[in-house]
Amino acid sequence: MADFNDLKGAFLNTLGTVAGKTRDFAEKATDKAKDVARIAKLNMELSAEKDTIQKAYLEIGKLYYETRKNSPDGFFCPALRRDYSGKRKYVKNPCRA
Repeated sequence: MADFNDLKGAFLNTLGTVAGKTRDFAEKATDKAKDVARIAKLNMELSAEKDTIQKAYLEIGKLYYETRKNSPDGFFCPALRRDYSGKRKYVKNPCRA
C-alpha cells in the first residue's frame, strides 16, 4: 500500500499539471481575445475610412451635377433622364432622347 507521502506527492504533481494546463489555456484565451479586439478595431477604422470616401464621392457628384446639369455630356444623359422624368412639366430636360 502506498504511504501518505506518495499519495500527497502524486496529488501535488497532478495538481501542478492541471494548474499549468489551465494557465496555458487562459493565456491562449487572452491572446485570442486580444486578437479579436484588434480585428474589431481595424474593421471599425476601415468602415470609417470607407464612409469618408463615400461622402467625398457624394460631394463630388453633387458638385458635378450642379456645374453640368444644364449641359451634360452623353455619358450622363441616361441618369439625368431618370432624374428629370418626374419633373417633365416643370423643368426643361437638357438631355433630349
